[in-house]
Amino acid sequence: MKKSLLGFYILSFALLLCACSAEQEQPEDYHIDLSDPSQGIYTAADLIAFFESGEGDTAVLGGSIDLAGDMLKLTRRRGSMTIQGNGNSLTSGGDCVIRLEDGAVLTLNDVTVIAGADGLGCLGDAQIGGTKCTIEALTNAVHCVGDLTVMANSDLLLSGAKGSGLIAQSLTLSADARVTATGTQSAVRTLKNDLTLSENAYLNAKTSAYYCALKSAGMLRMQNGAQLVVVNEGDYHGAEINGLMVEGAVTIDADGGARGVGLFLFDLHDDIVVMGHCEAAARFESGNGSLTFVDTPEAVERKQAEFAAAQEETVATQTTE
Repeated sequence: MKKSLLGFYILSFALLLCACSAEQEQPEDYHIDLSDPSQGIYTAADLIAFFESGEGDTAVLGGSIDLAGDMLKLTRRRGSMTIQGNGNSLTSGGDCVIRLEDGAVLTLNDVTVIAGADGLGCLGDAQIGGTKCTIEALTNAVHCVGDLTVMANSDLLLSGAKGSGLIAQSLTLSADARVTATGTQSAVRTLKNDLTLSENAYLNAKTSAYYCALKSAGMLRMQNGAQLVVVNEGDYHGAEINGLMVEGAVTIDADGGARGVGLFLFDLHDDIVVMGHCEAAARFESGNGSLTFVDTPEAVERKQAEFAAAQEETVATQTTE
């Protein structure tokens, strides 16, 4: 009887030690219950399966995952997905790490995406966001063939080693969103439509090799409290944009390269006042507007009032004549 009890205690103690070990490894055939992803996803196979057919819309990473040559596909049917990274990374050598179908919504929290080509590939319009999110890509961190929206309160760090941080047809940063992007083929590019910085949004674009850090084929629209920082450590412009519209007090800090200007605008027809600086001085091809840089929101209001008064006087003079 004593020997039986002694054996039982020894076995129980051994099981307790195993259960408390911090170095437990998942067996090769380990798979999560896709109906309860909150317990954590550890393997590429399980993460791919969750994107395809899992219950719920939040994938919690239990560790860093290498997808090898595969990609995660966020379909129109799934629609929306959140990856809760817990400080882990997602890696893939495929065409992209995550592919979004038209209309998809992706949130990346506390995760680093490491791509052998593109980080996120969007087949149409898309919404992305999240906090503590870094995307490091060999080519483009985010490549969207449609219109891209960065969701409110997001904080994204985007890097394209041989391409761009972000490319889209148009780009909208929602209120309080922050995007910091670097790239050798411009940091940020909108290929067709406008670039909009909503209230208190922040965009930082930096390059050391390309013609300009920021290039927009459309209008740059900035709402009250928005901030734009562009830096070209190479030869040419900080930003090249089609036109500029401003609502309220906004900030632009623009530094061009040795042979460029801080801001190059194709059209400027209004007298615009912003906070910040531009080095070298802004240049535009057509229009009779002006771009004035001041130090404070109060100075913005005073200068805007001066321009408005001058415009009223001009209209009154033309009427009397």
